[in-house]
Amino acid sequence: MQESNVRAIIEESIQDTEIFLVDLKITGGGKITVLIDAIGGLPITDCMKVSRGIEFNLDRETEDFELHVSSPGLDKPFKVFKQYEKNITRSIRIVLEDEGVVDAVIVGVDEPKINLEIEEVITKSDVLEGVKKGDALELTQEDIKESKINISFK
Repeated sequence: MQESNVRAIIEESIQDTEIFLVDLKITGGGKITVLIDAIGGLPITDCMKVSRGIEFNLDRETEDFELHVSSPGLDKPFKVFKQYEKNITRSIRIVLEDEGVVDAVIVGVDEPKINLEIEEVITKSDVLEGVKKGDALELTQEDIKESKINISFK
């Protein structure tokens, strides 16, 4: 089972929708894990639609597989640019490539740029030199090692 074939099936099933592919993993044992999301939120029916699209286009007679389609959890790191777009106005924790760490609110995106408002500098670095709470900061995904949503129970 080739990843490119499964990816093409997914892309076809989400074409002309707000759904986007976050991650696709296929293990040697035939386990297919698909993570999708959507700008306006992802109802379970969209996961079912993508799952059915894959099921319908792969032949179980030829290859046995186990399929899991879901959205990434809030605790999972961002993998694609559209996740920044989806989370405009949310607070995220960013670990930079130069090991700086910052909490910031996504105020806008214009690919490849991610525009942020700093909430707190956790760990200083070259990129964060002189940056303080309330400052604007513009990054690209290449500047970022990892970013996740700050989960708050306030």
